[in-house]
Amino acid sequence: MKLINILLLALLSLLLISFLAGCSKNNTENTTIDLGTNVGNDKGQIAPDFDVQLSDGGTFKLSDYKGEKPVLIEFWATWCPYCKRDFNTVKSIYPDYKDDVVFLAIDLDASEDAEAINEYVDKYGLDDIKFALTKASVLTDYSVRATTTKYAIGRNGTILWKGSGAIDVNTWNIILTGLKES
Repeated sequence: MKLINILLLALLSLLLISFLAGCSKNNTENTTIDLGTNVGNDKGQIAPDFDVQLSDGGTFKLSDYKGEKPVLIEFWATWCPYCKRDFNTVKSIYPDYKDDVVFLAIDLDASEDAEAINEYVDKYGLDDIKFALTKASVLTDYSVRATTTKYAIGRNGTILWKGSGAIDVNTWNIILTGLKES
């Protein structure tokens, strides 16, 4: 009987040691994270890649900027008064950041064409910002439900901040400075 107890105790000890070794911080198996699988539209996730047609006839592909420049995306429409307020506020400070941060405004209204967008850009003097036509897949990937939805995407492609609503000049400065330094 003593031999059986000793064997059971030894077996339990081995199981306990194996369990503790598997839970220790020194376990190096499976510790790498594949960032490609962490794509999403929440803070800390890799921003979904996309390409859109710019209102000036060019194209914009998000992944072209990865490792190069951070990107600020705002979803907007020409009829949105809060978008107008945002653009009027940011146009006074964005020129200080335009060499370091890309600002892309994606129209979420599919009825607005390049001509309507370019008229808006000219009317409000928004030449430093890139404007793009809507694309349904981008709106879906970024869960856009309202105008003034914004995403701040770091140089490494990670979403650093997201929000919505018109914001003041101090908040714009914080966002743009944070992106510049990302």
